[in-house]
Amino acid sequence: MKINLNHLSLLALSGFLSLSYSNCSNVDFASTQTEKSKSVTDAEPASPAPVICDPFAVGNTISPIAGLKGSIYYLDSSQTRYTRSQDYIDNGHRVPADLFLSQVNVPTRSFTEGFTTTDGSTLKNEADETLFEYFALSLKTKFKLGAGDEPGNYEIGLMSDDGSTVLFDQGRGFETFLEHEGDHSTKMKCSGKTISMTPQSRLPAAITYYQGPRTHIAMVLMWRRVEAGTTPDTVECDKSGNEYFFAPDANGSSVPQDPYKRLLAAGWKPMKADNFELVAGSNKCY
Repeated sequence: MKINLNHLSLLALSGFLSLSYSNCSNVDFASTQTEKSKSVTDAEPASPAPVICDPFAVGNTISPIAGLKGSIYYLDSSQTRYTRSQDYIDNGHRVPADLFLSQVNVPTRSFTEGFTTTDGSTLKNEADETLFEYFALSLKTKFKLGAGDEPGNYEIGLMSDDGSTVLFDQGRGFETFLEHEGDHSTKMKCSGKTISMTPQSRLPAAITYYQGPRTHIAMVLMWRRVEAGTTPDTVECDKSGNEYFFAPDANGSSVPQDPYKRLLAAGWKPMKADNFELVAGSNKCY
């Protein structure tokens, strides 16, 4: 199926951009479904849409209300190559599809396969090429403690290639908690501050990420419990390198390296599937 994305400017019709699928007839979508987002907190358009499930790894959706829900945005060949994820979201073209992730744990690897919907179709850009670079994700979820997680204060860490940001709504609207933007190889960023979590906590979170030039990607959301009155070790924070934390084996799988193991020894751990709860609705990948 080839879906034509009508893209209207404020003054005149600027033409069509296409998001291509295979083996189906053409469908036109109204411009209201593809208008540019102005904020990660904007309401998503309510309309039937293709579904994309865990495009970077084998999913592990544990319940109908678990996971993260999001949208994909991309830049066409005429646009500025931005270096902030929110700029992709504000100025890029929104793909009319619902994205669901079970968790945010994508160790460094090559990404060229693109995004496939549950009906087997592959997203393509306006040049009819598989979409695997110059795209952004806007994800929403609620953080919660999972099995084995103790109540307390948690520092947030985000390992990504390229840029990313974590925002929380702690009663004052969404505010940036950890900013990790720019074109860079896999890099670990530590928040240096904590959030308080109890078994009842359901902390609204928004995560933005962008992939710039091909082909390496990484996005690992981590946290660690910090004892009150202590200063956590900053081991490996702000360190970077495409093979520094993970390196490919002969089969292309990501193998943890010593720096990643030092993070684990310092109390860091990737957030698991049971640490994420949808803001609303049900997970269509369950």
